[in-house]
Amino acid sequence: MYASKLMCASLLLSILVLDRVVASPPPPCSRLECPTYNLIDSGSGGAYEIRKYADIVLITTSPIQGEGFLQATHSGFSKLLLYILGKNDQGQKIEMAAPVVTQVSLSGSEAEAAYAVSFYIPQKFHANPPLPTDESLKIQRIPTTYAAVKQFSGFVSDTNVVDETNALIKSLSGTKYMDAINKSCGGDPAHNYFVGQYNSPFELFDRTNEIWLVFHM
Repeated sequence: MYASKLMCASLLLSILVLDRVVASPPPPCSRLECPTYNLIDSGSGGAYEIRKYADIVLITTSPIQGEGFLQATHSGFSKLLLYILGKNDQGQKIEMAAPVVTQVSLSGSEAEAAYAVSFYIPQKFHANPPLPTDESLKIQRIPTTYAAVKQFSGFVSDTNVVDETNALIKSLSGTKYMDAINKSCGGDPAHNYFVGQYNSPFELFDRTNEIWLVFHM
C-alpha cells in the first residue's frame, strides 16, 4: 500500500513538474517585460502551446510592403525604436519590452505581402500610452485573445518563418482549435500569422522566437 501511494505521489510530482516546464514563459521574459498569458493546452512533445493572452497594448507600424520579412522588420524596428526613445507626444522614454512582433499578411504572391511591426508597451503605460508623433505609427489595443504558438531558436529568416508556420499548422491539423484558427485567419493561417522575436540582434546564442496563430474561441 505504501509503495503504491509513493508511486502515485511520484507520478503526480512528475506531472506537476512537466506542466511547470511547459508553462514557463520564454527565457528572455525573466529580464524583459512580456505580455502575460495563461497556458490552456499543449501539443504532444511541445509541438505547440495554446495560450490565452490578457489585454495587450502595442505600438504598431502601418503595413510595410515591397520588402521581404527581414527588411520590413528592420525598417519597422527603426521607427519603433525612436518612439520608445522619446519621439512621442509626452517625450517619454519607454523601456524595451519583448517580443518584437511582425504580423505577416499575404494576399497572393510573396511580392504582395504586407508586414506590420510592433513593440509591446509595458503594463504601466497601458492606461495612457504616449501617442506617436510619427503618423505611420499607431497605438493598438488587442482585447483578450488566444494564440497557437510554436517556439524555435536561432536567427529568423525569410525562409524559416514560413517553414515554422507550416510546421505549426501541420501539428494543429485535426485538433479542436483548427476551425477557430481558420475562421480567424480568413481560411488560410499560412497567409496571416505573427512572428515574435525576444532577443536583441547582438545576442548570438540561446535565442527565442515564436510563431503565433491568433484566434478567438
